[in-house]
Amino acid sequence: MTVKKNRKKMDHHGSTFDSFLEEEGIREEVEAVAIKRVLAWQLEQAVRKRQETKPVMAKQLHTSRSNWIACSTLVTYHAGGPAPSESA
Repeated sequence: MTVKKNRKKMDHHGSTFDSFLEEEGIREEVEAVAIKRVLAWQLEQAVRKRQETKPVMAKQLHTSRSNWIACSTLVTYHAGGPAPSESA
């Protein structure tokens, strides 16, 4: 016995999410946060995949260990992660 559900087709006409954000005046801010979150996630994934130490990653990125840590900490923080600490 087959049961069919009465499904209505969704009408997706109307404004886009981008236009909604634009109307609210927050599009640039939302996009900036989204980019930072993606960057933080990609950085975290690269570190996990390579299983390398911070000094090795810094060398491959042509920067110092302290600069690499500062950048990764700030990107993570601005993406909604924990606040930077003095020890980072």
